[in-house]
Amino acid sequence: MIKRFALAVSFCSSLFFGWLYYQFYWKWRDVFNEDGRYFDETTMTVYQEQSGMVWGLLFFASFIVAMISLVFYLKDRASSPK
Repeated sequence: MIKRFALAVSFCSSLFFGWLYYQFYWKWRDVFNEDGRYFDETTMTVYQEQSGMVWGLLFFASFIVAMISLVFYLKDRASSPK
């Protein structure tokens, strides 16, 4: 039960952080200026180039935890009696 919950939480968090990575960095990766900033005039938002590293690391870490949780869950499920 706890392994299934850990798998669901880590998978959902990796999806969330992946979405944040796309929204705050990937869409704007080609338009940052020499200071590492981009100002979107339509939404009045300043995007920072450094945010890509933060969101990318959070995505990668939660994805790795999700894969490790999946391995433990499948191992536990295969070894349990039917």
